[in-house]
Amino acid sequence: MNDIMPYDAETGELEIFMTGEAQDPHTMVFDGRGGIWFTSQQSNRVGHLEMATGEYRLVTPHENERARPYGIVMDAEGHPWVSLFGTNQLVRINPETLELTHFDKMTPESRSRRLEITGDGHVWYVDEPRGFLGRIHPETREVAEFPMPGGDDSRPYAITKDDRDVLWVTQTGPEKRLTAFDTREGRFIAVHEVSHNIRHMMFDARTSMMWFGTDANMVGRVVTRVPTP
Repeated sequence: MNDIMPYDAETGELEIFMTGEAQDPHTMVFDGRGGIWFTSQQSNRVGHLEMATGEYRLVTPHENERARPYGIVMDAEGHPWVSLFGTNQLVRINPETLELTHFDKMTPESRSRRLEITGDGHVWYVDEPRGFLGRIHPETREVAEFPMPGGDDSRPYAITKDDRDVLWVTQTGPEKRLTAFDTREGRFIAVHEVSHNIRHMMFDARTSMMWFGTDANMVGRVVTRVPTP
């Protein structure tokens, strides 16, 4: 499928926007300006769709045809950042020119599906085959790593921040877990057993709840803290 379809909850209508060479839109994020950035994993494309007009722009994020652009997030300056799952790199895209800036992870073997950006501007990623949580400083390119609670075989997958910049990171190895990492203290502060793999999460700031689904056909939530009245 090479389309994105917004659904009108009130009318039940679907509108279809075609995405051209991007044959398999994978992960999407709103840019806050009426558009959507999206990754196309198997087509090695990242795209931007203008919702008002249906016009789209595409960029090839890496010379490696198997770069597999996967997770995508926005930074405070409006740049999309993309995890290139088939490489050991992340890429930042200039939203106006589509100019690419690549950032190396710790080792050539590092691979990550998803990423997150905290309020201090640090870019965080999960290193699935090596069992680490990683951090990149965009200005200095310095990389730091923190071993996951489950060790080398933890296979971290999804990562999402809450409103305190605590990172919630999932483990999809033999032990299925949802963990919490305090970015200010630099340590894991919680580990929860879950029914199966968690591939994506969403944080609801109104209720301070982290929502997720698992491969066991379950929907779950974690109250990250008691909300202030």
